[in-house]
Amino acid sequence: MACINDFNFDVLLPQTSMSEGDDYIRSRYKEIYYVEPGYPILDLKILGKERVPVAIEENDKNLVIIYTKPCFGSSVLRIYDVPEEIKRIRSKYKDCLNIGLK
Repeated sequence: MACINDFNFDVLLPQTSMSEGDDYIRSRYKEIYYVEPGYPILDLKILGKERVPVAIEENDKNLVIIYTKPCFGSSVLRIYDVPEEIKRIRSKYKDCLNIGLK
């Protein structure tokens, strides 16, 4: 299993709830997929009680996820330069929530 520290990422919203993270992603990104808890992204297990949003930035290279690190809490992260993982997510999740921006 991978570690988040193996990737080039930055924290967009630290120490947040899943609900706040979902609102953050929905308000800023156009292409959003909801994955089931436990779904692996870059071999990182995505934790949550319900479906978890995953956004793809318009450059088709970066992912935005809510990542929960046990004992540390949840944060919204941008993971840079992962186009192969984006292709995998798009192929598995044909339907996306494409809400546009306000």
